[in-house]
Amino acid sequence: MFGPYPLASPPIRKHVLPKPGAYVLFTDKNEAVYCGRSDTDLNTRIQQHLTTNETNECIKTKNPTKFFYQNAPGSKEAYELECNNFHKYNPPCNDKHPEKNDATWSCP
Repeated sequence: MFGPYPLASPPIRKHVLPKPGAYVLFTDKNEAVYCGRSDTDLNTRIQQHLTTNETNECIKTKNPTKFFYQNAPGSKEAYELECNNFHKYNPPCNDKHPEKNDATWSCP
């Protein structure tokens, strides 16, 4: 994964491609608080976590300040990256396992 980068619009726009991928949000104390993915545009998805856009109350409370990310060739690979992050970090603001887009996909 690439990062850490400040959770702010300029670094997101500069570094993250508008392609599939996965990400993890961290606090200043290096606590992973949330992991996610986008099957189409990771840049836009991470921007949804900026303070003014955030809707998840847990994420708002934890106040992440940085992110790591990795683009992927497709949505299945983005799902696999998100699963790996979910199991590695067990982030408190993820209330369920990442969802599959296809019944044939399995968590690595």
